[in-house]
Amino acid sequence: MGASTTQLAELARVVIGLGQQSSATHGSMVAAVAQAAAAHIPGARWASVTVAAHSRLRTLAASAPVAQHADALQEDLTAPAMAPNPAPMLQVSQDLLQERRWSGMGPRMHHRLGLRSLLTHRLHLAGEPETVAALNLYSDAPDAFEESAAWGAGLLGAHGALAVSAQLAEQQAARLERSLPRTREIGVAVGVLMARYGSTRDEALELLRRAGRDSHQPVAAIAAEVIDSEVHRLPPMPTSLGAPWNHIPPA
Repeated sequence: MGASTTQLAELARVVIGLGQQSSATHGSMVAAVAQAAAAHIPGARWASVTVAAHSRLRTLAASAPVAQHADALQEDLTAPAMAPNPAPMLQVSQDLLQERRWSGMGPRMHHRLGLRSLLTHRLHLAGEPETVAALNLYSDAPDAFEESAAWGAGLLGAHGALAVSAQLAEQQAARLERSLPRTREIGVAVGVLMARYGSTRDEALELLRRAGRDSHQPVAAIAAEVIDSEVHRLPPMPTSLGAPWNHIPPA
């Protein structure tokens, strides 16, 4: 049965409401998109938002555990939420039990989770050409999704794409922030080794890597040891802050 004008109008109001939640975190916005999809898109019973990169799919948000379990079955690179770009923006299966695409994924979803219909709408992520994002709709009824569902997925998907892009950028910034101290430490250690042995930058970096491999330690840990050993070789600090540095006796 098709969606009523009231249902579509309600979905439009939901999307407007999501856009007005300026204080929400990006992660909570992605979760809100999944919940809104399950609650308001005609035919959908469960929904999720996924991202795939480097042949690995992960669920950013799911309206219920069954959606996350269904996502886990989209492990094949031909699956709607996994297929590398470019791929169709919209893929629909109205009977997963009889589905012959996607390396047998459809029958597995039916036998393991009781699902019968699937609609996957790809999300366009600005500046992320290698990352595949998708809004996935699931139902335990056959022939669940009509044209109104595709329209609703596109409407919510446009908002979801912005939220996913922002969340991924936030996560990348956090990773860079965590790695910055280690990167600086490695750079200092490379400089120390270059000065100590007269080596090139590449030679000093290779020396750190080799020491890490030989000792089964991260390069950052070896870098910290190099810096610490160099600190112990430094001359003592002058007793007076006004003492000229060129008067410090050699170590």
